[in-house]
Amino acid sequence: MNESLFPECVVITIQPNGDGGTLILDFGEGCQLNNGAFVTGKITLVYGPFDGGTRTINYTFDNYTYNNNAVSGGGEIFRQIANADGNPQSTTNEVITVAFPNTDVTATRNGMHTTIWTEGVGSGTWLDNVYHVTGNWDTTFTNGFERTGLVTQTLVRRLACAYVESGTLEVTQGGFSGIIDWGDGTCDNMATLEIDGQIYDIEL
Repeated sequence: MNESLFPECVVITIQPNGDGGTLILDFGEGCQLNNGAFVTGKITLVYGPFDGGTRTINYTFDNYTYNNNAVSGGGEIFRQIANADGNPQSTTNEVITVAFPNTDVTATRNGMHTTIWTEGVGSGTWLDNVYHVTGNWDTTFTNGFERTGLVTQTLVRRLACAYVESGTLEVTQGGFSGIIDWGDGTCDNMATLEIDGQIYDIEL
């Protein structure tokens, strides 16, 4: 059975232009995604033409919110139909700003990540899609706070799960660093944080 990645509350507009074009995802004044997140506004993706099995996609957020956090900015995706192992792969460079509700603090993230589609390719449903993610990013808050992240063990994300299922991320902030570990592949909202050899359970 085919399953759409997006629920019925999303209005999808496609504007072809040769072998490229524009795709607009309009979530209106409120739409709950299949992963449980509540979003509003639009995401616009402009697809360039295919060139040797690759294409570039530029995306922007327009009055977009994710679980009441306002998101602006966008990025560029370099998409390969097949990498050296035959898997679809995308490398994203983005600069996005998030404004949090009930505060005047905003956070701007400048990052790069590579996503490899490892399972579920061509199955016709998003439920079995699995992605492996690596990358790094820097986040600067308007109150002067800074945080960096570096994937030290590939993050595994199954779209049927709302959380990362495994992998590790090194986080540095205020001169301190720690390792977030998502565990052994169980779909849950629990992880561990290791700081100076001490391990703490955290709820995401």
